[in-house]
Amino acid sequence: ADYLHYPQLTTTSAIIGQPVPDLDVVKQRFDRAFIKQLAKDRSQTSRSLSLTYSQALSPRWQLNADMAVARLGDAPASGGVLAIEGSGTDFYAGAQIVGTDVLMEGATVAAALRYADVQRFRIYAADVGARLPVGPKLKVDPRLRVGYRDDKIGRGHQWTLQPSLRGTYPITRSLELDAEAGVTFIDQRIDDPVTEGSRDERSWFVNVGYRFTF
Repeated sequence: ADYLHYPQLTTTSAIIGQPVPDLDVVKQRFDRAFIKQLAKDRSQTSRSLSLTYSQALSPRWQLNADMAVARLGDAPASGGVLAIEGSGTDFYAGAQIVGTDVLMEGATVAAALRYADVQRFRIYAADVGARLPVGPKLKVDPRLRVGYRDDKIGRGHQWTLQPSLRGTYPITRSLELDAEAGVTFIDQRIDDPVTEGSRDERSWFVNVGYRFTF
C-alpha cells in the first residue's frame, strides 16, 4: 500500500502555475502560511494498493498474477491556478504464465493477459513471446502484442497489433549487442455526437543498441 504526494510535497511546489515560476517572486506576493497552502494544493495525493501472486505449476511452468487499485486526488483552485480533477479509481489486473525448456533446451515462452479500467478507457491486452537460443550465443525473441481500448466517455474504440523480433548477442562477458525490429498497426473508430470517423495507422520501428555490465 502506498500513500504519496504527486508531485513531491515541498515548498517549491507553490510555484507551479504561477505567472513567474520563481519561489523568491512568489514570496513577495504571498505570506508564508499561504505559500504552504499553495504547495499542498498543487500536490495531489496518490493512493494505491497492489497484490501479487506467484505459483509454480510444475518444474517447467510458473503462474504470476497481480492486481492494483489506484486513485489520484483532486488539486483545488488557489492562488490564480485552476483546479485539476483527480483520476477517480483506476483498476489494473493481469496474469502471466511462463515456461522454461518447453520448445527446446534453454528456451523460454510466456503468455500474458492484462486488463485496465481507468478514468476514460477500458483496456484489454494480450502478449505472447519467447526467447529461443540460436547457436551458442545468439538469442532471438519473437513477440506478438494485441490490444483493445474502449472509450468510456465517447463511443469509440481502438485495436493495436504489434509483432516484433528481437535479438541479443554477447560480444564479451560485459558487452552485449541488442537489436529489435517490428511494426505497429492501429485501427481506431470514433462514433459520438461530436466526432465521427476512423484512423488506420502503420508504423515501423528499429532499435539497435548495446548493454554494458560493470
